[in-house]
Amino acid sequence: MIKIDYSLLDGKDTHQLTAKDKHLSWFLEQVQKKCKWNRKITRKDYLIQMLKLDKTKDFVEQIKPYLFFDEKEIKKVGNCRTLLENLIAKHDAELRGIKRANKHVPKEGMIKKRTTHLLEAFGYEDFDGKHVKDNKWDAYKLCEILKIDVCPYCNRLYIFTVRNEKNHCLTRPEIDHFYPKDIYPYLSCNLYNFIPSCHTCNNSKSDKDEAKSMVYPYDEDFGDNGVFRAKINGTNIDVNEFFEGKLDENKIKLAIVSNNDKVDKSKKVLHLEEIYNMHRLDLLDFLNRYKNYSDPERKFFAKLFESAINAKKIDESQMNYFFDVISKQLEKQILGMHDVPDGKQYPLKKMKEDLKKQLDGNLK
Repeated sequence: MIKIDYSLLDGKDTHQLTAKDKHLSWFLEQVQKKCKWNRKITRKDYLIQMLKLDKTKDFVEQIKPYLFFDEKEIKKVGNCRTLLENLIAKHDAELRGIKRANKHVPKEGMIKKRTTHLLEAFGYEDFDGKHVKDNKWDAYKLCEILKIDVCPYCNRLYIFTVRNEKNHCLTRPEIDHFYPKDIYPYLSCNLYNFIPSCHTCNNSKSDKDEAKSMVYPYDEDFGDNGVFRAKINGTNIDVNEFFEGKLDENKIKLAIVSNNDKVDKSKKVLHLEEIYNMHRLDLLDFLNRYKNYSDPERKFFAKLFESAINAKKIDESQMNYFFDVISKQLEKQILGMHDVPDGKQYPLKKMKEDLKKQLDGNLK
């Protein structure tokens, strides 16, 4: 629903290291470990074999695309999704895993064993663990770098990354694999396949193989392709009738109106409309707050303002200027639409922005 700023992955810390540098360093260290199922070979040996890497060429340069993409590569193709799907096209026939919900499939045991081995070789479980040391690269550090405070799938819940005063890990977002790791184990440690998310969305999406037809947060958001609308029986509410008390509030429902297949698939897989319609208190609270910010109420405020300056008449241009100046403050205080920097998110932000546009355009 909202876009992730992946440029943060290229931001440098005080040691001039990026998230990609740290991810690569961590991977090259853990890939030297012996495989649990075969102590005679290392994880690196196994990956060279399974990914069909060229032993005569530099391992690091060959493995990088499985961990992250360079900015030049992304600009060349125009997006991140294409680079992930290029890897899928390369390996899907030979290394594809199985969805957990699938019934018995031919060679199921062999496929699951191969998937387990690939996941261990890439080391996602090590990356996903909780670590106390400040210099340890893991999912906590990644979430802190990406600075995602609200779930990008639903924009409903805060997903803070928190440590205590001793730097112990307390909580962080769950990491969803946009392309499920059980199906695409060779993407299990690619930074561009990690979506920090809330438990509800991660659980809803789970290992469903729907990623190719969903909105991909590193490339896009819903924007105007999927907007919230307040409706009764499938029709946009009439704001004037709502103000006059002619509408049954119990019948008002939220809908995500879409003209985009990927938005439609995302809202279906993540059950967005069903979940958002549980936010009835938030919806009705916003509608009632809007009454206090509508044009009729502005005129009432203007009359009070005129009285406060000894009944001196305020012309229309002065009144418009007055409300333009205080508009953002009114939104913040009355509508609960926080005045935040561009790109900064808070729960239900898109819902409130979309509903305000609907109400502004429908008010007579």
